[in-house]
Amino acid sequence: MLEWENLNTETADPNDNFTDVPGWNSDTPAADSGEEGPDAWPGNTDGVWAGYMMGTDPSVYNLTDYDIKAGDNFVLSVDARNNWTADAALPAQLQMTLYYEADGVRVPAATQAVELTTTWTTYSLALAANDIPESIGKMLGIELKNASNATSDNNSWIGMDNVRISVSPN
Repeated sequence: MLEWENLNTETADPNDNFTDVPGWNSDTPAADSGEEGPDAWPGNTDGVWAGYMMGTDPSVYNLTDYDIKAGDNFVLSVDARNNWTADAALPAQLQMTLYYEADGVRVPAATQAVELTTTWTTYSLALAANDIPESIGKMLGIELKNASNATSDNNSWIGMDNVRISVSPN
């Protein structure tokens, strides 16, 4: 398991914007996304904090200090749920991305969107470094987004917790 600033860090204050959570960033400030806990609804799966993200807010990302090596196989796992959706026809979705940084730019290496339920569930995304040879020698990052196609009139919030990456050689 890689060591890095996890989403469920216990050092944040309730309702902190992701730009205030150690290790995490957004390209622009969020209107209603961040971390909350302890004892905040809808709970968490690890520790006492959980992240939440509004559908119209920007993605959040975390660049690890891990240099991708030939033969590395990664699995990103995220516990997530649909906290609230204005319209049942607007499914709550989490988009998970593993990226590498090249000249200060986040370059997606693997991306997957999953439809969430109202129950905490673990979702995973795999990446084999050898499939993306241009990623080798670059730093690995994670990007998460509420991909629910929300609008200001028809929004959604997702919950996220226990974000982790495992790496094993090929």
